[in-house]
Order: sequence, then C-alpha cells, then structure tokens
Amino acid sequence: MAAADTPLEIAPAQFRAQLWADDRQQVHAVLLGRCLSGLPARLAAAQQAGEIDDFDCLLPGALPPAVQQSAPYLVRLRRESPFTDALLVPGDGPTDWGVLVLSGVRLIALRNHLRALLQARLPDGRVVPLDTLSPEMLRIVLDHADAAQRAAVNGPVGAWALPGPAHWSLARITGGHLEWRQLRLGAGT
Repeated sequence: MAAADTPLEIAPAQFRAQLWADDRQQVHAVLLGRCLSGLPARLAAAQQAGEIDDFDCLLPGALPPAVQQSAPYLVRLRRESPFTDALLVPGDGPTDWGVLVLSGVRLIALRNHLRALLQARLPDGRVVPLDTLSPEMLRIVLDHADAAQRAAVNGPVGAWALPGPAHWSLARITGGHLEWRQLRLGAGT
C-alpha cells in the first residue's frame, strides 16, 4: 500500500455485504492454529453450534496432537454467526490469525490449492514448509510476485482479505494485475 492510500471507512455491515455480495463465491477463513489456542476444539464446537458450515485442516494426513493444535485450518464461514462476527470485527484482539478467502470452488478443491501454497521445492529437490497464508507473508508474496506467479498463488481464489491493526486489505488479481483496496471498519452495524 502506498503512503498516499487512505483506507475507505465503511460500517461492519457494509463490509460483510461486500464479502457475501456474489452468490457464486463462498467466504472462507484460513485460521492459523499457532495464533489461536485450542483451534481444533473451537472449530468443532462452532460447527456443532451451526456457526460455521465446514472446516478442514490444511496439513494432510494423521497429525500428532501438537501439530493439530498449531496447524492452519480452512473454514467455510456463515454470513451471520458469532464466529464470523469475531473474525470480521476483532476489536482489540490480534490480527495475525490468518486471512479470508473468497472462492467459487468446493472446500476440498480450495483446500488442495491452499495446501500447495504451504510448501516450496528447493533446487536440490527438498520440500520446505512456508508460512504463505499469514497476512504478512501473503502480502509480501502478492506484492513481489510477477504476473505468472500471482496467477499460480491465486488459483481459484476470487479475492483475499487480510486483517490488519487499523484496516482490512482486499486483494484481487485479474489477468496477473494486483489491485489492493483498504477498508477501515467504522461505527455502525
């Protein structure tokens, strides 16, 4: 974001309406277990309470409990739920919990795409983990990638929404071109 960019102030209800404006796109959260204690149990409880539609771990296979706790999870959000409210308007809480993803593909297809972003193959053939889906890293990747790299990162994603301490950053990639919009949530419903 350039220094001259000023975030547009909108009400939280307007932000929610923008996220869910296209019926062909579903709103998902990528939540980082390393930043949210007890995340697997919280997700299971939220699903049982009807606050989220579905969730899946982004790390494949049977995981030891410690890895399950710190793993990233993909969550299909409901437009109106206390769980979604806590993410969209976090108050004074941390903003490094993950990112929002808008996509028109099924949860499994999106999960598979996002899993691929969590690792890189080195020239010597070794595969190393990446923290690509944290807000800070995703911004760096999107800002510094060329058009082909952006298209590969974006895949089936219609838009990314990154939380920040003062505003949300919305990223859309069209034809390899990256467009950022800054939104500050103001008063209102």
